[in-house]
Amino acid sequence: MLSARAALLATALPLVVACSDGTGPGSERLLFVSRLDAPATFIPRDSVRISLAVGTGACVGFARLDSRQRGDTVVVRAIGLDRSGPGVSCTDLAVATPTPFAVASGDRAQVVFRVERRDSLPLSAVVRAAR
Repeated sequence: MLSARAALLATALPLVVACSDGTGPGSERLLFVSRLDAPATFIPRDSVRISLAVGTGACVGFARLDSRQRGDTVVVRAIGLDRSGPGVSCTDLAVATPTPFAVASGDRAQVVFRVERRDSLPLSAVVRAAR
């Protein structure tokens, strides 16, 4: 049986963790991406271009796309910036903005894109080299 103090800590800890995810004016956060558009093929040694529908709104604006690459896989994250603060009026309007992204293909046979997104499973696409 939990003591009263342990029970209080057990219920308060998730609240502290939830509030310490970088929310608030000036903080960055992972944005929701509703769609990933990618071609079926690419020309070897050329750039592979994709488009992401990045959700912004409610005082969170688009900041940048972060990416990391390991082998044939490119992981992409849309990062937003919280623009709330004193005297700022935030609306509930959410907008999905087409956002381009490109990566050099090199001599790969394929490029796998994996898009991490807020509050949902990742999106993915496999783009193969044209023959």
